[in-house]
Amino acid sequence: MKKQEYLNILSQNLKVSKEEKEEILYDYEEHFRVGMENGKSDEEIIRELGEPKAIAKQYSVYEFVEKAKEKPSPKNISSAILAFMGVGFFNLIFVLGPALAMAAILFALIVISFSIIISGSAFVLAPILVPLGIANVSNMPILATPFLGIGFLALGILATRGSYKINKGFYKVIIKYIDKNIKIIKNQG
Repeated sequence: MKKQEYLNILSQNLKVSKEEKEEILYDYEEHFRVGMENGKSDEEIIRELGEPKAIAKQYSVYEFVEKAKEKPSPKNISSAILAFMGVGFFNLIFVLGPALAMAAILFALIVISFSIIISGSAFVLAPILVPLGIANVSNMPILATPFLGIGFLALGILATRGSYKINKGFYKVIIKYIDKNIKIIKNQG
């Protein structure tokens, strides 16, 4: 493979903005220029730089991570995680496993929060529902149920707010983890 073929493959596989693509290609042309000045052949320079498709994939990961940093939404975080996992098997094990476990825990917290809110609503409405035969709150004074319901509603709202805060923290931790690994990859490359 020669310089121009290398740069063409890199260009075709880069999934970044036009400006960033031009900057990246300029940097790699500089690598070739400096290498040639030091008496290296195209093959030697290419061996030092690495595979152009792998390099393009790493830049795609950086792009997804930056997007997730700017706007940490579930879609952007998922895209960053999937792109990062594509860089290597190591990342598949050490990113996907913990991410799936945390996602399951966060989903469970949200379901529990809404369940508490729904049960609180049922207790608040119990004085209306019991006479209609829709609900049964045996062994409990019917007028006490609205107060119990208000307590459950408050607890559910607090749990929902806590789930939201935990989700935001989770997003930040995942992005920091991916960012730290990207820095490690960059320093090795």
